[in-house]
Amino acid sequence: MIVVNKADGDLIQAAQLSAAQCKSALSLMRPKTQDWTAEVLTASSLQAKGMAEIWERIGAHRKIFEKSGRLKELRAAQAKAWLWRELEEGLTAAFRAQPEIAEKLRKFERAVGSGKMAPTVAARVLLSLFSGSDERF
Repeated sequence: MIVVNKADGDLIQAAQLSAAQCKSALSLMRPKTQDWTAEVLTASSLQAKGMAEIWERIGAHRKIFEKSGRLKELRAAQAKAWLWRELEEGLTAAFRAQPEIAEKLRKFERAVGSGKMAPTVAARVLLSLFSGSDERF
């Protein structure tokens, strides 16, 4: 859902134009799911106009996604993404914390930046050093 705020006073026409442009842009896009097509609403938080409709549409969206099972799927995918982000951040921190790697990393970054070393070669050497193996990833 897209909500164009400031639909009050002298800005009503500008907000309506913005909403129409958003609707036009959305019409060119394929909906992410068959269950729901994004909507464009206007509102004025200053005058509390459109707020009830926004909450009603949010509730309708949630009910549709809960009923279809899509909400559960999205939450599961989100949890997996968080897991991987935590792993990546933890591994990167552990990687950079090793003095030998930190030293080589600076050198390799310069070599890669100047074109003297391929990024894949640098990464493989550093990963081998990090894992303590002679394997080439």
